[in-house]
Amino acid sequence: MLEQLVKRAREEEEILEDETITGETVSGLDLSRLDFRRMQFFRCRFADCDFSGAEFLCCTWYGCDFSRCRFSESYWKQTLIQACRGDAAVFADSIFRQCRLQDSSFCYANFSGVVLEECLFSGMQCRQAVLARVKLKKTRWQSTDLTGAELFQTPLKGMDLSDCEIAGITVSESFSELRGVKLSPLQAVDVARMLGVQIV
Repeated sequence: MLEQLVKRAREEEEILEDETITGETVSGLDLSRLDFRRMQFFRCRFADCDFSGAEFLCCTWYGCDFSRCRFSESYWKQTLIQACRGDAAVFADSIFRQCRLQDSSFCYANFSGVVLEECLFSGMQCRQAVLARVKLKKTRWQSTDLTGAELFQTPLKGMDLSDCEIAGITVSESFSELRGVKLSPLQAVDVARMLGVQIV
């Protein structure tokens, strides 16, 4: 069904909207620069698919696997991603506005240069993810695992990471990314060690 919808959208320059796609598996599909509106994807699997430059408005992704797929320079607004797997997917230079990412795995995913505006990361697995040069605006983090994540040149001022896992994160030598971030006492001890402070 999805491949037919994509083919028609390409041929007739249409928007893909108001459809529910359930349990489909597609491989190598070119979905780049397509416009998705109010689309719902349930338990779908995407292998080696290209969503570069695509737009997602008021969409729902639930129980899907799009690991290693490409979403570079994509645009997301008021979209829910829940119980999905996007490990090693590429979202570089994308924009997320008013989106919720919940209970999903994005380990080793590339979010470099991304804008996150009024978004929620809740119960996320983002171990070893690349979050370099990310612009954060009114984004909330809840119970998210950022172990080993790269946060180079991503200002965390005003972000509350107190119930997140931040062991082994990578920042610049000046540690400027951590200025103004909210941490738990235990996290503060770990950060102090990063700064070379000896706790006695």
